[in-house]
Amino acid sequence: MTVTDAELRKVVAEPNDENAFQALEDKVHSGLPERGYATLYSADIDNDGTGEYVLAARNPTGEHNDYLVGVFRPRPDGTLVEVPIPVIGPSNLRPTFHWVPFLSRDREGVTMRFREDDGHFWFPEDVRLARYLWRDNAVRLLDRVPVPEPPFTSKSAPTIERCTVTLRAGGIVVVVNESTRFGTVTVDGALGTRRFNMRVAPYNGTLNLVFAGYGRGDEKPAPEQLTRMNSVVARLVSYGGALHLFLDGDYQPPVAAPQDGFTCH
Repeated sequence: MTVTDAELRKVVAEPNDENAFQALEDKVHSGLPERGYATLYSADIDNDGTGEYVLAARNPTGEHNDYLVGVFRPRPDGTLVEVPIPVIGPSNLRPTFHWVPFLSRDREGVTMRFREDDGHFWFPEDVRLARYLWRDNAVRLLDRVPVPEPPFTSKSAPTIERCTVTLRAGGIVVVVNESTRFGTVTVDGALGTRRFNMRVAPYNGTLNLVFAGYGRGDEKPAPEQLTRMNSVVARLVSYGGALHLFLDGDYQPPVAAPQDGFTCH
């Protein structure tokens, strides 16, 4: 399988050319996202002395993970040949989120930089910047270091998200402070009397509300078993110009939501 320099550049440079985009997708045999989620690099990513084109993309739905669509090496006849990509990272911690910038020229050579997480959620203290080096047909980890967050001060402007949902069975109010990464979930009515303290775990457009403890007046049902800093009570997802609430995970009793969640007001 070969693609030309012109074909590859056309996909990213001409966003309205549907035919060019479809032609490349057919050639690389990989589903490509919307063009706004594709990035084309020119770099010697495998450190063999020859520059390649690196086509990376971000999944616009689901986990919003990043991935390498393909690496293409120029040939003397003006075409490009696809270069097999070695396994990157251990199987239990596969780095699928690209740092910005993704490629960097460091003392070891051209390195790939990933955002990784040591924990179950994307808590700020768990985020690691991992650098990988591709050389001699293999990829190895160079280092993995914590990423310090800017300190929050009383002078910082808080970012407050508030979601109110009114149902026949009762009302739900979610308040999160994205600056301090804490919040509350309050439920009243036939749904029960619930008071949750939450830790906010951002995850690529989704705010996971992770159980941090019960608030005053909470009436916990017997079957419920929540684990601090592990159980998800609710999720706030922003899309379509609105904020949507999902009550799922270990919340008891579960509250069935429409496919798109409850629209926040």
